[in-house]
Amino acid sequence: MLGYTQDWEIEQHGVPSDHKLVSVQLAKPNTPFIGRGRWTIPKFVLSDRKYLQEVESLGRKLVEKMQKTHDGIEVRTDRNNPQVLMREWKETIINKAKERAKRPPPYIERKINVTKAAIDIINADVTLNKDERNLQSAHFKEELKELHQKQEDALRGVTAASDQIYGETVCKPWIDRSKGRPSRELIYKLENPRHANDHTKPKYETKTKNMAEIARTYHESLQTADCVPEQDQEREKAIEEVLKSINDVKLSNNAKAKMAEYINRLEVEMALQSSSNGKAPGLDGIPYELWKILSV
Repeated sequence: MLGYTQDWEIEQHGVPSDHKLVSVQLAKPNTPFIGRGRWTIPKFVLSDRKYLQEVESLGRKLVEKMQKTHDGIEVRTDRNNPQVLMREWKETIINKAKERAKRPPPYIERKINVTKAAIDIINADVTLNKDERNLQSAHFKEELKELHQKQEDALRGVTAASDQIYGETVCKPWIDRSKGRPSRELIYKLENPRHANDHTKPKYETKTKNMAEIARTYHESLQTADCVPEQDQEREKAIEEVLKSINDVKLSNNAKAKMAEYINRLEVEMALQSSSNGKAPGLDGIPYELWKILSV
């Protein structure tokens, strides 16, 4: 196992003790390459008032430009159309969210980094002997220990406050805490179908992005696996026979009229506000909570 370890560290920690904390990273052999995943707007950015004001201002400009195109004031082109304008607006607010997400670390964390750097400088000073290095770094090590304890106390306070609020309330944190956490089941590799007919040893893909593409292509091919172009007429005939065996169920005139009505703004807002929080965002990375905030 020693051959799969890396980044050994012996450092201070926030728990009162006369021992330091030893940490190490274990690398699991044969693990496939796993990417960083799809970026989404962090929840803490949605509480940034300045960011929300920028998003709302950009949204108003977007609506005005779309309205001008709809009213014929501006000519609709391949560049100036609602789909392209909406895409550009989404890209802009996502880029602004990335900028807001790069917030500076808290004061204690910055102080810890500065203290660690001071200790490293002293330990790297070749003009000092071992006793002198230990003597000069002792003050910084004691300061580092106190900073870690302050950081740990602050974290405990937040945890205690969160438990006081959500501990006995039926909510998402309470439910998540009661859930079992199954272990991750990794697919280590998939055979690449491009080399299936090569009369050689099968070649495997280990990158998750390419593995997902192989799986997607395979499942899409299942939809047309048994479809033969020469049998289209027989297929249509079989479909007609199946449909004839189904009872003739039709919508009433009132139901047809209801289905023909346009969905109004109020119905969209009601559906949006009734949606649950904490769900996974779509492919654009924008969580539902942002749309709910903008609709208020």
